[in-house]
Amino acid sequence: MNHKIFVFILLFCAFFWLNSEIFPQNIQSGFIQSFRRAEILFSGKTMPDFSDWQITPGVDIEKIEIEDSIAVIFTVQPFELHQHYFLQTGNSDSLFLIPDGILDSLYSDKILGYIPGKNSTSFRIFAPRAIWVKLVLYEDHQSSHGQEYIMFRDTEGVWDLTLDENLSGWYYGYRIWGPGGNGEMFDSTIVVADPYSPAVVTMNHYTHPAKTLILSHELFNWEGESWKEINPGDLIIYEMHIRDLTAHRSSGLPEAQRGSYTALIQPAQEGGISYIRSLGVNAVELLPSQDFGNIEVPYKDPDAPVFNTWNPYARNHWGYMTSYFFAPESYYESGGTMEDWHYNGEEGRQVTEFKQMVKEFHRNDMAVLMDVVYNHVAQYDHNPFKYIDKFYYFRLNEDCSFTSVSGCGNDFKSERPMARRLIIDSIVHWMTDYHIDGFRFDLALLIDWQTIDAIRHAATKVNPNVILIAEPWGGGYNPERFSDHRWASWNDQIRNGVKGQNPHDGLGFIFGKWQGENNQESLKRYVMGSLREYGGQYLETHHSVNYLESHDDYTLGDFIRIGLGDVRSDEVITDPLANARLTPEQMQVNKLAALFLFTCQGPVMI
Repeated sequence: MNHKIFVFILLFCAFFWLNSEIFPQNIQSGFIQSFRRAEILFSGKTMPDFSDWQITPGVDIEKIEIEDSIAVIFTVQPFELHQHYFLQTGNSDSLFLIPDGILDSLYSDKILGYIPGKNSTSFRIFAPRAIWVKLVLYEDHQSSHGQEYIMFRDTEGVWDLTLDENLSGWYYGYRIWGPGGNGEMFDSTIVVADPYSPAVVTMNHYTHPAKTLILSHELFNWEGESWKEINPGDLIIYEMHIRDLTAHRSSGLPEAQRGSYTALIQPAQEGGISYIRSLGVNAVELLPSQDFGNIEVPYKDPDAPVFNTWNPYARNHWGYMTSYFFAPESYYESGGTMEDWHYNGEEGRQVTEFKQMVKEFHRNDMAVLMDVVYNHVAQYDHNPFKYIDKFYYFRLNEDCSFTSVSGCGNDFKSERPMARRLIIDSIVHWMTDYHIDGFRFDLALLIDWQTIDAIRHAATKVNPNVILIAEPWGGGYNPERFSDHRWASWNDQIRNGVKGQNPHDGLGFIFGKWQGENNQESLKRYVMGSLREYGGQYLETHHSVNYLESHDDYTLGDFIRIGLGDVRSDEVITDPLANARLTPEQMQVNKLAALFLFTCQGPVMI
């Protein structure tokens, strides 16, 4: 060690030993924050001995500074992205230094995904810490072996390859290899589809094996249809599930067509767009329809990666486990199947059929909103982000396991520059390629505020009238701050005050009760749009999305049945039609709920 550095550290340690009551004792964790800077977090108040600290392999310490309970290490040599480093202390302890802020230094504006040319096809993927990346090409979506090509990395972490052939109709994925151990998930035996895939073919299994389909660039004829211009305060939003509206035989459609994008817009049927139009709504909000892991781990299977005690159907029906942010769900294409080991999306019909669906809603004067899930990704699948770089794309605990504030097995690290770019690119993609009018963001409080602002900035550049709605919780609760950032959000306070929080001991106004701290004044505030000047959450009335039911918890009808004591919450319904018929009292309570909801200022969701 350099003598000057050694003397500096000795003097440094002596000074802080004399003032040891203000300094920490126990090393908690360590992070690499830039190419020549690491941070070590402490607890306790006894000064550690820095004199025998070393970073291995092959990085010399230049100096150490204390900032509160953090020891900041400056190094002589730079850290390498694909190398693991450890802090060695005098008592032989070895601390893994987690790559953190160093990853934020990389950013690229290059187009990612596949880039078709007249006689060529280029491929690009951002994988900053990968040691190597191989493109795997398949002529058949069922092939297990493809043609493999080594890709080349630029200084920004983008791997690139151009092949002198138009590969429309082919399929591809990537094998990615990187550092091992310490929580890493690089696995070159797994081929992952491109995270920028505009279309994927997927196999029906909980690992959701996928390949990217290279689409031919045929322009879709929108026939002049574009975004709907609706005053946000006048929105009446119908939250809906694409498949459920036509999946039942009562729709009158052929079995192979039921539950698909095309089924939804068929005019001669009991459900679908005809029914929705008859409700008088002017917008629909699609439950998640970006490609998602629609099969969960087997029920009570001890060999599964997670022991499933909650879902005997082993299906993820609603879609809140997104796999590919740019691709429409392939199961909803015409002819989609849930048969084990079968494929969906091999011809890419889902792309055109999704656009046809949006076009038809617009023709019927209804805006189309998408429920999007950027706070986490699918838990069990071969999700590309896990195998491209877990440390880049996810928030991690100190032991390098996934955090799960979302409750879904992981939390997406939206604050990473290229993760933020991916979210924004995805939003713009759906607006420009699919003419989507707006978005509802699941567990939006898990998305960092810089990304929240960047989404609004990018989306309003495409369409100044874009609708942005937050679910204002996820590790907290803050509808006020979303309003400050000019976002609307779900107003759960009106939901609880009018209907109730639960149908057992949390009934609200429509039952003649006061839920929680609600009172006559809070009801007045709800009617006036929950404005902040009256003690509410919002700066503008159109920021308050008023609702009494959603896909979560009970339907309004069932809540009322249970709240009135007509049905038990654990009762098995053997006659659905009889249960659906409203008693006179149930009808009165439903009408009161609807009257209050539609009287309140601001958008309404039903």
